[in-house]
Amino acid sequence: MKKNKVRRSAGSYFTNNLTLKLLSVVFAIILWSFTITRTNPHRTKRISDIPITAVGLASLEESGLTLRDVDDLGNIQVKVSVAHSDFKLIDKNYISATVDLSKITSAGTVTVPVMVSVNSTADIGTPVANPSSISVTVDELVTKSVPVSLHESGTLKDGLISLSPSYPETVEISGSSYYVEKIAKAFLDVDLSSLNDGDKVTGALRFTDEKNNAIKFTSKYITADMDVRTIKEVKINAENAIVNADRVAAGYQFESVSAGKIRICAHKILLDSIEEISPTAIDLTDKDSSFTNCALDFDLPEGVSIVPGQSTAEAEIKINEATSSVTVKRHITVSGFDGTSASITAGKTTRRITADGVVAIEATVELSGPVPLLNAIGDADVMVRLSLSGKGAGTYELEPTVILSSAYASRITAKLISPAQVSVTIRK
Repeated sequence: MKKNKVRRSAGSYFTNNLTLKLLSVVFAIILWSFTITRTNPHRTKRISDIPITAVGLASLEESGLTLRDVDDLGNIQVKVSVAHSDFKLIDKNYISATVDLSKITSAGTVTVPVMVSVNSTADIGTPVANPSSISVTVDELVTKSVPVSLHESGTLKDGLISLSPSYPETVEISGSSYYVEKIAKAFLDVDLSSLNDGDKVTGALRFTDEKNNAIKFTSKYITADMDVRTIKEVKINAENAIVNADRVAAGYQFESVSAGKIRICAHKILLDSIEEISPTAIDLTDKDSSFTNCALDFDLPEGVSIVPGQSTAEAEIKINEATSSVTVKRHITVSGFDGTSASITAGKTTRRITADGVVAIEATVELSGPVPLLNAIGDADVMVRLSLSGKGAGTYELEPTVILSSAYASRITAKLISPAQVSVTIRK
């Protein structure tokens, strides 16, 4: 029984000792926190990647100088003593690093001190820059005019065309002689596939030397109106363009004109209202059938253009010889008579014949065709013939035939009006 009592005392001692240790740790933390809060001691903090900026550039430029790499002065690390209560609050956003160039008066490489400032009301000691100075290169400030070109990539969407892009042909640049004197050309990069009707493009120019090697230079922006238009196919209304159709060459008449379709382009808001266009006047004064085609010109509304690259628009014109009808009188001519005598009766008129030849029975013939040909036909060009070939003795009802000379037979139509028939009696 005595032995068990000793063991319990040892276990109790161990437990009580651990508790004391834990209480000691907690007490130490409380004491440390109380001390830090009451004394608020400073701690050293290192903040990296703080960019360096330049001041005094205006003074430098007044001296005809400029910094060669104003956008690439590098970064520094700053060591600063910060009160414990503000330690977590201070970061690179509150610290700035600058170099003052206003005292530089000549070109060359110059070492300038880095000045650090803290924009905060926190309890902060004097910041220390690392490095504390940097070398900068100063060049002469020069100005130059550089030609500008578009560098196009991609393809416009279907139904669009970029007709006459408008942008500055040259741009004046000022900067470090080291870079400016190398620059020969400037380009504005344009992605055509991203453009829509009416779009303009604003972007930074890209500079190169004569061999198209890229030259680093301060961004300079320009705007290009790409003149992107919508394409539309419309009817050519050539009928409205015909003038003096009643003044074609004598003996001719205007029949028709046709011109098909043509592609035009304009901004969509204007193009939607256009379904057809009319060419400028097509004057038919003194024109004859040889005038079959005519190249067309158009007086288009402002902002509307013909899509380039098409075949020249033409009108097909038909001017035919004027046609008419006239009647002529001719005596019937008998041929192929083989007998002693015969008589021919047409209506109330009867004539006796004894041989081939003209019989004094008048026939009326209607001639139709081009007016110039009708006016030129002579007596010998039209004959009304009655053939008695193979006819023996007897009485016959026969139809006379109109014969035209070869000069007119293909283009003149002849129709016998009267007599439609004659009665012929042949005696042997």
